[in-house]
Amino acid sequence: MAPLKWLVAALGNPHQGADGFGPAVADRLRRTRGLPDTVDLVDANTDLLAHLDRFAEYDRVVLVDAVLDSGSEGVAVFDEETLARWDERAPGCHSVSPLVAVKLFRQLYPASRTRIVLVALCVDEIRLGAGVPADSVDAGAQAVIRLTGATVSCPSSRRSRRAS
Repeated sequence: MAPLKWLVAALGNPHQGADGFGPAVADRLRRTRGLPDTVDLVDANTDLLAHLDRFAEYDRVVLVDAVLDSGSEGVAVFDEETLARWDERAPGCHSVSPLVAVKLFRQLYPASRTRIVLVALCVDEIRLGAGVPADSVDAGAQAVIRLTGATVSCPSSRRSRRAS
């Protein structure tokens, strides 16, 4: 059996606080230099629709994004069945939310066997300039590594302290 082909699409604007979660996780994953050849990592920025047609080329797709969720906090992984239960009218960080993109993909490619998951930083609001906490970036990168089955350890964003 051939290994699964993965697409990891990092969503967000790195200049808009927590919305920079996707790009920050992608940067952390690139620094691992150990993702397998079966994992393609793309910066989708804020335009998920531009990448939607590529989903069908993969066995698995991982979307990495910040989501507005006042009931949760921190990094969470949501499978497609969970996403399907979300209200698509809920406010999002982009003009097309991951939920709407997944539903549109299923309408455009009903026979596709691609499975989609969302690695999300759940926040109650997006604040300009607030940045993404390093521990959230680490947790997001580790979630992607676990999902894709990569056998790399992700470098921490924390710098070791030297004894003086």
